[in-house]
Amino acid sequence: MSDSDSEKKRKNSDESDSDDEEAVNSVQWPVQIRISIEFLSIGEVDTLNEKFHAEVRIISKWFDNRSDKKKYDRKKDWNPNLFIENAMHDVKEKIKHKAIILDKERREITETRLAKGNFWERIELQNFPLDTQELSITFASKLKTSQVSLVQNQKKISTIYFETLHSFRDQQKWKLYKMVNVSQQASYDIGSIKSINEIDAEANEFDGLNRIMKSKRAKFVATCFCSRRPAYYLINCFSFNFLITCLSLTIFSLETRLAPNRISGTFTLILTSVSFKWVSNRTLPTVSYLTSLDKYQITSIIYLVLCCVWHSTISSIGIDMSKKIIIDKIAVGVFALFFIVIQIVFSIRIFKAFQGLRELKLREERFIRQVPEYDDDDI
Repeated sequence: MSDSDSEKKRKNSDESDSDDEEAVNSVQWPVQIRISIEFLSIGEVDTLNEKFHAEVRIISKWFDNRSDKKKYDRKKDWNPNLFIENAMHDVKEKIKHKAIILDKERREITETRLAKGNFWERIELQNFPLDTQELSITFASKLKTSQVSLVQNQKKISTIYFETLHSFRDQQKWKLYKMVNVSQQASYDIGSIKSINEIDAEANEFDGLNRIMKSKRAKFVATCFCSRRPAYYLINCFSFNFLITCLSLTIFSLETRLAPNRISGTFTLILTSVSFKWVSNRTLPTVSYLTSLDKYQITSIIYLVLCCVWHSTISSIGIDMSKKIIIDKIAVGVFALFFIVIQIVFSIRIFKAFQGLRELKLREERFIRQVPEYDDDDI
């Protein structure tokens, strides 16, 4: 390599170092970045694969001291290194920058990002099929919270467009709410640090928590909500399980001496319930907890198993037939009462789930009253 080439490389490296130093010195730490996330369209909500399809527009604004430059260069000027954390591999992005000189000392940088594709979301199914899902866009910076702060843009807050509700492709399965909630923590981050209530003040754990928070990546999470339309599952799952379990009471009409017939009939109901449960779970991801539908189906299966155990027990008791008939009639009343209690308990759970949907509807109405409509050109 000649001396002239090496000298050119040294000059280029020195210039790049000076540009980097100048870019870092052009902002005041920590840099406040004002974010606005707009849901332009929402497609399919894939419960099985825990993802949803959407098109979003993310507008980010911040100030720097490079008022001498009319154009923003993301390679030479200071860059917060923003990205969508929960974007999947098929997401396509278009990014544009615009610089506006405000005065002699500073300028405002606006980054407009259009993203379209599939986004990952952790699906919560505890109340399935009366569940409400959060559809979130997690916008993050590669810098730490001690360097940047991602906050809501109060002049143009995050929202979901009215047209999105009508163009929502999964309207038959889900109800989409015109409400967006913002936070600085994703749903999958919950539990990653200690709660404030769990901190021991005497052990000086506040300093440790503060260090942990400052070492985390800065995030801005915009979340819209959708609730499942439960009619299909209430009719085809809950009602059929109810009828299958209810048929177990008719088996008591057989005489106690016909134990094989009683047991075979109950076995048939158990196998039917188990097969029905496996079929209904095919549309759900494998989770480590039980959904409301799982609890109802498993409770019904346990109820049928207890009936089967009783039929085998009453036939093996060595007492008079007249006494067996009396005891069996008492058992019918006990099992019928147990069956009614099960239905009342799960009816209360369903009622509470509907109450949660009503509260979400009220939150949506309050959000609509507080949020003004924006024009597409008003960025």
